[in-house]
Amino acid sequence: MQRFGYTNRIEFAIGGGPDNYLGGQIEVNDGEWHHVAGVYDGTQIKIYIDGVLDSEKYANGLIGSNNHDVLIGENPQSTGRKFSGQIDEVRIWDKARTKEEILDTL
Repeated sequence: MQRFGYTNRIEFAIGGGPDNYLGGQIEVNDGEWHHVAGVYDGTQIKIYIDGVLDSEKYANGLIGSNNHDVLIGENPQSTGRKFSGQIDEVRIWDKARTKEEILDTL
């Protein structure tokens, strides 16, 4: 999950192919806190912003893996591009969460 290009929107990618990423439509750089969730269930990739479905599309395959460390707020493959802001309550789940489950964590 990262900023979508040079926009103020979110991108969620699972790797494993050029079509397995999704760019959101809702701008989140507005000075407010936002709950952001990326979900992949094996057939669809989705982005939720504040519990609202922002974007979705068909995707398939396994979630990509590599030997890089997991970093919050920086890309280990291209260091020096740190997130300038605040991040709180990061969670990585081992299952695809439903909209209802996401709403329960807001």
